[in-house]
Amino acid sequence: VEKDKSSNDFAGGDGLTLTLNGTQYQKGLGVHSNSAIVYAIGGNYSYFFGEVGVDDEVKENGSVVFMVYADSQKLFDSGVMTGSSATQVIYVNITGKQRLELLVSNAGNGNDYDHADWANASFIGTGLVVVQPQQIKPQCSDGVDNDVDGFIDMIDVGCTDVNDNNET
Repeated sequence: VEKDKSSNDFAGGDGLTLTLNGTQYQKGLGVHSNSAIVYAIGGNYSYFFGEVGVDDEVKENGSVVFMVYADSQKLFDSGVMTGSSATQVIYVNITGKQRLELLVSNAGNGNDYDHADWANASFIGTGLVVVQPQQIKPQCSDGVDNDVDGFIDMIDVGCTDVNDNNET
């Protein structure tokens, strides 16, 4: 395991900057398949977050599967990822869990080029309010009658409210 660096096949500490699909990460873990990282978390965290993929240093090569287990329960499975796969985001609830396992398998075809990154791997503590991302509808302020109700839309969430009182 390389802290804040990719796994570069040779001696510990030889890794490069963690890089997934052109995005560089200053924090995270670089591993080579097959690997297991186990944390005794003692129920002290609410969420585990990270971004995973095959490091850009191996180009389109490599094939791995990322998995997250908490107290022997699978919380995340990336499916097979290669060097050309999109980065995947992990955001799992680990409230009350005692043990967290971060696993990387070789996807069943050997471990050549299997440089796997757990970028921005982070724990979020208990007691924190975590806001889930929400899809935000556009605010229409383009001076056009988008909902075709005879009024120019000024603040019409989603551009569809025919009873919008904020129209002029």
